[in-house]
Amino acid sequence: MSKLYEEANFWQDETAKESKRRLNERHYELNDLINKLYESNASSKLPDKHFERLLAEYDSEQTELEKTLAGLQS
Repeated sequence: MSKLYEEANFWQDETAKESKRRLNERHYELNDLINKLYESNASSKLPDKHFERLLAEYDSEQTELEKTLAGLQS
């Protein structure tokens, strides 16, 4: 019975690690997108209304990712 318990714990740990990895990857992607967004807006390639909408979406997603990552770490 303990062997089965150990295996279940192993797979649960691996799943958590993979989830953290994907969330961290998306977090870094969002950082890059936000930086590019600022650059596009600063160079007048992106209208202010689109910049504000996209920034709000990215910021909201990033905040949710940070909350989820904090929950996984505890």
